Amino acid sequence: MSGYDPRTGWTHFTSSKVSRYHRAVDGQPEDLDERLGATNLDWYWDASGGLHVHCDDGRLWEILSGQPSTFSSAAPADPKNEPEWLSVTDMGAALANPPLASSTVLKLLRQAGLLQRTEGRDVPTERAHGLYEERPAAAHWASRYPQPKPGAVQRRWVYDVLVQLRQRNDDDGAGR
Repeated sequence: MSGYDPRTGWTHFTSSKVSRYHRAVDGQPEDLDERLGATNLDWYWDASGGLHVHCDDGRLWEILSGQPSTFSSAAPADPKNEPEWLSVTDMGAALANPPLASSTVLKLLRQAGLLQRTEGRDVPTERAHGLYEERPAAAHWASRYPQPKPGAVQRRWVYDVLVQLRQRNDDDGAGR
């Protein structure tokens, strides 16, 4: 089936794969968000409509189809999985439908105390230590700019940051 990453313990199904496997299941909600919420697994939708769930691909098949799995990827050898990293764009899609703009997600990260504005740039705070990774920004196929600014970085955040932002949204009454 593929889609399972043994390094992180997360499975990613594209939107077409989700559509292909999702079935109505007696006794379970038709809405996939409700069905996933009942599992107590960590999960989110990415900006391209893909589904990420912290389980193996056999378990995700069972959730989507309601049928027992006859296949499952091998479990990770080390229980200390690498974290699942999310871009600001994916966090926007995971927080609201329609997706929040990246600028709104950055504002939420500032409100959560994970970023601060310094000289016109967002800079991670001490509280954000260990919750993000940075890498040099690359040109994106959908960008209207052919090359990123010199010195620009892409910052990706661990899944736990998404959980914090969801909790803040739920507390504010603006949940998905």
